Amino acid sequence: VALLASSSLIFLITWLGLIRAGYEVLLVAPQSSPSAIKHLIKASGAFAILHDVEHEEIVAKAVMLLGECSEPIEIQHLQIPRPPLSSVPLSPQLHSSESVSYPSSKETMSSTAFYFHSSGTTGMPKLISQTHNGAVGILPRLQEEGRSGLRSSTFTTTPLYSGGIADLFRCWSAASPLWIFPEGKAPIIGPTVMDCIQRINQESSSVLEYFSCVPFVLENLVETPELKRTLQNLAGVGVGGAAMPPALGDRLVADGFKLVSRFGSSECGFLLASERNYDTDTSWQVLRITALEGLQFCSLLDGDKRHELIVTEDWPLVSTSNHAKRPFNTHDVFIRDVPIGRGWTYAGRSDSQITLKTGKKFDPTVIEDALKKSEIIEEVVVVGDDRPFAAALIIYSSRFEAVDSTQLEEQLLDIIKAVNHENPSHARIGRSSLVILSNEQGIGVRRNTKGGITRSAVFADFKSDFDRIYGSPTVTQEQPALPKFSDDISTTVLSIIQEAWGVLTGIQGDTDLFEAGVDSALSIQIRKRLSDTLPMDLRSQMPVNIVYECGTADNLARFITRISNSLTEDSSKEANLKEKHHEMIEMVDRYVSLQPSLLKQAREQSHWKIRENGGKGTCVVLTGSTGFLGVHVLERLLEDEAVSNIFLCVRGSRQVSYAEQIGNAAARVRSVLSFNKLDNLRAKMKKKVTYVPLLLNEPCLGMPEELYRKMAEATTHVVHAAWEVNFNLPLKTFGAQVEGAVNLFNLLVLASEHLPPSDQSQPNGRPSLLFCSSVASVANAPDAASEEEADTFSDDPSHTADLGYGQSKWVTEKVLQKLAVKYPEVLVSILRVGQLSGDTLNGIWNVREAWPLMIDASLGPMARKDSSIILPDLASAQLPPIDWLPVDIAASKVCHCLEIAPILSNIRVIKVASNNEDHVTWEEVQEWIQAWSQKRGLECSFMEAGGWLGKLEGSAESHQAKALVPLWRKNWITAGTGTSTDTDADADADADAAENKDSVKISHPHRTSLNGNEGNSKAVLNPHYLGRVLDWSLSCSGY
Repeated sequence: VALLASSSLIFLITWLGLIRAGYEVLLVAPQSSPSAIKHLIKASGAFAILHDVEHEEIVAKAVMLLGECSEPIEIQHLQIPRPPLSSVPLSPQLHSSESVSYPSSKETMSSTAFYFHSSGTTGMPKLISQTHNGAVGILPRLQEEGRSGLRSSTFTTTPLYSGGIADLFRCWSAASPLWIFPEGKAPIIGPTVMDCIQRINQESSSVLEYFSCVPFVLENLVETPELKRTLQNLAGVGVGGAAMPPALGDRLVADGFKLVSRFGSSECGFLLASERNYDTDTSWQVLRITALEGLQFCSLLDGDKRHELIVTEDWPLVSTSNHAKRPFNTHDVFIRDVPIGRGWTYAGRSDSQITLKTGKKFDPTVIEDALKKSEIIEEVVVVGDDRPFAAALIIYSSRFEAVDSTQLEEQLLDIIKAVNHENPSHARIGRSSLVILSNEQGIGVRRNTKGGITRSAVFADFKSDFDRIYGSPTVTQEQPALPKFSDDISTTVLSIIQEAWGVLTGIQGDTDLFEAGVDSALSIQIRKRLSDTLPMDLRSQMPVNIVYECGTADNLARFITRISNSLTEDSSKEANLKEKHHEMIEMVDRYVSLQPSLLKQAREQSHWKIRENGGKGTCVVLTGSTGFLGVHVLERLLEDEAVSNIFLCVRGSRQVSYAEQIGNAAARVRSVLSFNKLDNLRAKMKKKVTYVPLLLNEPCLGMPEELYRKMAEATTHVVHAAWEVNFNLPLKTFGAQVEGAVNLFNLLVLASEHLPPSDQSQPNGRPSLLFCSSVASVANAPDAASEEEADTFSDDPSHTADLGYGQSKWVTEKVLQKLAVKYPEVLVSILRVGQLSGDTLNGIWNVREAWPLMIDASLGPMARKDSSIILPDLASAQLPPIDWLPVDIAASKVCHCLEIAPILSNIRVIKVASNNEDHVTWEEVQEWIQAWSQKRGLECSFMEAGGWLGKLEGSAESHQAKALVPLWRKNWITAGTGTSTDTDADADADADAAENKDSVKISHPHRTSLNGNEGNSKAVLNPHYLGRVLDWSLSCSGY
């Protein structure tokens, strides 16, 4: 049975189920052409092909080709069902007491379990069979007998249908989790991978210590600073599938990466790796032999130092495919590394196969032979080794010298387009990737003694041409800039995309390019062509991931227009902001329009029925309970006798059963309570709390319909304190968060239908939504600090901070404002939360925020040598007064809003931040710190802020605070004018993002409107409170 689908859990379950049922499974790479699929079906003898919905069209084309054979082949083609993952049990034995019967099978360890194939770049890929023994029988047991604890986990970007299977088997043999990038759901770029890692760290009980990818991916990922720091701290970063550029590998190792290069083949599995002592050995490119037998290095016939790797009969993994019989010549060439006795350095291929920089491989001779079938082409040489995409040298036939060159080129492009259709995306030749020679010019091309053109000679002799194609920094030739008219630019950009490789059809200005099939290789080509249209001095403004970041041709055209017409960097930024503001308004309209559809789906999926249900107590749905603010809101709700029940919502997952999700949610909440010294609440939780794993972007919130109905019938209030915190992501990626707020609003719309008419007319009788927004939503408003501005809605998107995070808060505020007008039966409170600090009882702050990191650094890298504390002199830096608000006081204010409903309207804005009067100055804080340190027997001193930052940067000890040095330098030194800066609190939130995705982080320091002493800074921020914060920091630092 053939299986063609994207890498996913459904793919995994289907594949294993087929094997367990006794079938041999042919794994077909989704990038394969219809003719390649046809060949694989014929070669394997498969009688059926299973596919996912995304690849239905290509399978239909392959089935049609099979029916057109001289001896037509009929084959069943079935779409894989996609049930909700919550309905898929992890193991029938674990979840059922009934015995499970399987079809009888005569399979043995030497029987074929499944097939995969060589790089399906042509119509003739080779089948590679894998036996049960070769797949799992030869793997070592990496965990002691009787132990079942989870080991460190691995995150890989390699799909399951290729090298991901090997990763999977090795992790299983070690009882270690493997996290697989969601293929086809998002581009593999820094912000996306960073978001994946943050979710892994939140949801896994094991520690993520290893990351695996191809070199090309890693090269792009390390451009994201936060992700680079994360990867530096892992126990190993593995690369394979293609050669790592030496300069890149050396730089990463110098930066502290534990880089390991892996080498293997489809026929033999992993053979060599540069695993070593990372502290003493930096030779990441030297592959070591760990096996005692099975591998031979045979000298090439030319007598130089190069050797081919031969896999002998003694190697344990044996493929039964004819072409893989032992001894098996891998055709990979190595040079012995003399200093490391059993070490070898990779030196390329001895045959013609090309390996792109992306790790994709293809046979250029097939492309060359196909093109040379045309009478207008005399010679073709395809190149691309260690480059991001393929290119070609074309020499026209002498018989067509008299034909007009334009007409000839049009014919050539039609031929290339036809050949491209028969090849996977990574092996296609683009229009801009051609070096075209007349027959007369081709006479001067170097040839060997047999008259053939060698690939290496072509690449050397036409280096300048290929440097132009691949965008070498040494090329200085000016290209004509795009016309300075947006309509012309839109047409040009769309034309470049449509002509790319000649295979994308139906592309419009608003088409999502990633969804349309633009992979990494194609995005590089599009970026290169767009860059070529700009003057040289503007090309550096084209980010590596610009195609994915813009997402559509229209957005790319706007970007090109902006930089090609920009006179200054400031004008470019202004245009960019206007574009973002337009996107914000469109996003508001989109989700307001979507709300009725989501409400209808919630009704239908939950089988909703209206029943009058008066007289119920206060029942609160709380999201974000594992965050910094949310856990203290939970504490207040548990202590409030008026609250009868709490639905405690924690982010769920489709990867495990709902019952297991509930257990995981309870464990996460207990962990957060313990960290905040709130273990005493557990007894109260048993009486009031119902754990609810949920998926906010689903109409029924991803929970069973019975539970959703129960929540809708009982809920009186929703406190929405959960939000995606990732400051690298643009606004459009927060769509799921905005949709989640709409779904929670819809829950209350249904809840209002249960109320008797008498309750619906009373403010306190109507269901209420409290949305924890941020002062970032109005950070740039002219009077952002005033009480009037703080308590009103903003109609101007320019009032928000220039971050996707802050913009998403503004969008959600506007969406809820419009929905509140439409549904007056639901009360809405927008809580704009300011800069939070440690709680008043224990001083516990989020250890990843900026101020705790600053204090910890003073107690750590710069203090332990002489038992002194050295802090930056922020009083002299003329920073604004302290505007911290202890998190437990903020939580009290949030819960106070549950009790008092708006009177004149069903919607209001409330500011939850520190008071505008009597702020504590940095001079006072430094005096308090001096007094505290004397009581603790510590010597405390303050040094000029710039000198402190320099000392921190120069310290030998690694510390997370070093990542914030650029922001601090900007805020303390560059901007030290005595006025509040937005980026201080951004640093707090950004530093905390990786740890608490459910918490609401504060992006901008502003003033607050709290009643009584709890809003007065000096009534709360005093020497005793600061002492508790410092004592907690001291204990965390291990001082």
